[in-house]
Amino acid sequence: MRGRLEAAEFFHEVLEHRWYLSERAGHEVDIFETAQDYIDTVLGSKPDEALAAE
Repeated sequence: MRGRLEAAEFFHEVLEHRWYLSERAGHEVDIFETAQDYIDTVLGSKPDEALAAE
């Protein structure tokens, strides 16, 4: 899934996802748990950047 987002965009989106998860949980969620959840639940539905640019 490396081609889905630029590294900086991935990091930004994980931080935003962390905020949503933490709000829902009522406490700060671990960044590694957040990244895995983001990959499992969000990233799979994003188009490859290479395909989106065409």
